[in-house]
Amino acid sequence: MPTIHLSVPEAIYRDLREVAGEYGVQITDLVKIFIKEGLERRFEGKRRASGQEERVEILEGEIYRLKGAIEELFRKIEELTDRVEELKTPSIEPEIIEEAH
Repeated sequence: MPTIHLSVPEAIYRDLREVAGEYGVQITDLVKIFIKEGLERRFEGKRRASGQEERVEILEGEIYRLKGAIEELFRKIEELTDRVEELKTPSIEPEIIEEAH
């Protein structure tokens, strides 16, 4: 098994000894636990970030899709507005046809 030699300040050593005593483990085992938890948190953070990136991509796709739908909706509203204006405007041709009769 690989070995790591670690020098820590006296205050950190006292804290480690105190916590190790509370859990009934050796200081080296406590340090191994802290290292493992730190690594797991780091990897979890990377997984979470990857998941967040995926969600961002999905949301960007949805925004793009909604933007297209909104643009189409505005285009149709504009067409309907133009059509309503056409219907409101009196047509000259029927009058001309009626006068000719």
